[in-house]
Amino acid sequence: MENDSDTLHDVAILLLKQLMEPHSNSRTPTNSLETSKAIKTIQKIMARTRSPKQPKTPYSTRSQPLMPSPETSDAAMSSDASPKSGRISKKKSTKTSKSSNKKKIVASSPILPAPPENKLPRILGVEEWQLPRKIECSEYLEIAKTEFGRGVRTTSPLIPAGTVLLVDRPLIHRFNEIPHHSHSDRLRAHVEALEDDDKEVYANLAFTDSENIFDARTETNAFQVSANHWSLYRYISFVNHSCKPNCKLEASSSGDNSFIVRTMVPISMQATEITIDYTPETRLHDVETRQAELLAGWKFTCACTACSKPEITNRAREEIATLQEIIRCTIKDDFGKTIKRLPTVEEVDENLPRYMHLLKQERFSDRIPQALERAAQVYRQSGAAADIEKELAHRSQLIELQRVMKGADSEETLKAAEEYVKAFKARRSARREIAAVGKKTVGAAKTAVSQTANVIVVRKNGGKSAASTKTVEKVESGRVEKIDTLTKKINLLKK
Repeated sequence: MENDSDTLHDVAILLLKQLMEPHSNSRTPTNSLETSKAIKTIQKIMARTRSPKQPKTPYSTRSQPLMPSPETSDAAMSSDASPKSGRISKKKSTKTSKSSNKKKIVASSPILPAPPENKLPRILGVEEWQLPRKIECSEYLEIAKTEFGRGVRTTSPLIPAGTVLLVDRPLIHRFNEIPHHSHSDRLRAHVEALEDDDKEVYANLAFTDSENIFDARTETNAFQVSANHWSLYRYISFVNHSCKPNCKLEASSSGDNSFIVRTMVPISMQATEITIDYTPETRLHDVETRQAELLAGWKFTCACTACSKPEITNRAREEIATLQEIIRCTIKDDFGKTIKRLPTVEEVDENLPRYMHLLKQERFSDRIPQALERAAQVYRQSGAAADIEKELAHRSQLIELQRVMKGADSEETLKAAEEYVKAFKARRSARREIAAVGKKTVGAAKTAVSQTANVIVVRKNGGKSAASTKTVEKVESGRVEKIDTLTKKINLLKK
C-alpha cells in the first residue's frame, strides 16, 4: 500500500510540473482556469499521499526547476513566440482574479522532491528534453525540435521522391463536425478510452484559446477525411505546415481512415524537416489570403519560403492559374455557363512546357499527371502520325511519374499503362494505313503508266478512232487524279 502511495505521489509531482511548465511548441498559452483546477486537485492528492521516505533533495537532472517561481511562471505564460517560428504571439490573460488566484497557489506550493530513478513514471506528452524521439512506425522519421517548434524530421539521407515516410491511423475519428462545447463530453469519453500511449500523444498536441482543452486540441489538430468526418492523428499532428511543402498527405485505400505521408521531391540531407500543406484547396490563392486562412484555422502566421517572398510566389501562382485554364480549356459562354473543350495542338505545344516547369517549381506535383493526360488526349484526337508520337511520349512520362509517386502496382500506374497500349495500337494502325495507302498509290501509278503507254501505242498505229482515243485519255486523267488524291492522304497521315 505504501508503494502505491509513493507511485501516486510521483505521478502527481510530474503532472504538476508539466502543468506549470510551458510547452515549447504551444501556439497559444494553456487555459488558466483548467490549469488552476488541475493544480488544486493534484495538490490535494499530494497532501494525502506524501510519504516520509521521499528524498529531500530537489530533482536536479532537468534543465528547468521542477516548480517555477510565480514571476517565471507568469512570464512564460505571457511571452511571445519567437519571430522566426512564424507562430501567432501568445496572448496575456485579461482575467485578473484568476491570475492572482493562480499566483497564490504557486507561491504556497513547496519545492517538491524528486522521485527515485527506479520509480520514474511515464511523462505525459513529448517534452523538449525528451527530443529527438523516434517514430516507432517509420524507419525515416523522428519528432524533434525544429525552427518552428516541435516538428518531424528525417533520420536518413537520400530519400527519393515518392517514398512513403509514414502511414498513420487516427487516434479519434469520424466526428460529424469539429466538436465544440456541445460535444465536449463525448470527446472526453473518446480520449479517456484511448490506450496509455495514445493518451500521451493526445496530451501533448498543440491547442488554441478555448474554455475547454479537449475542444481546443481537436480544433487545432483535426484533419478532414471525408465530407462530414474528421480525425485526430498520432504523428501527423506534429508535422508542420508549409505553402511549398516537400511532402503531401494521401488518403489510404485501406478503409480505416489512415493517411499516408509521401515525399514529393527527393530529400538529400539527414535531419530535413518534413512539411505538408494544411490548406491544399487554397494553394492558388495569393499569400495574404492563405495566411489569413491559416491564422483563422490554426492560429499561426505562416513564414515559409513561399510566404517570405510574396511577390514572386503570387506571380508564379497567378501564371499557373492562367496556364491551367488554357490546358483545361474551361471557358464561360454569354450566360455564364462553363463550357469545357479540348485545347488545340498548337495551344498545348505552346503552353505545356512552361506550365510543367511552374508546377515542379511550386511543388504542385499532384497536378502534373492531369496536365500530361490532358495533353495526351489532345494529341490522340488530332490523329496525325506526328501527334500520335507526341501522345506516346507524354504517356510514357505519365507511367514513370505514377510508378515513382504511387508505386509500380498502383491503380494509377496500371491505368496509365493501359492508355499507353491504346496509343501504341493507334500508332501501329496509322502506320498500316499509311502502308496500305502507299501500296494503292504505287499500284495506281503503275496502272496509269500502263494506260498511258497503251494510248501512245494506239496513236502510233493509228488503229483506233478518235472516240476511242478520247476514252483512253479520260481513263488516263482519272488515274492521275486518283494518284494525286492518295498522295495527299499519305502526306496528311505523315504529319
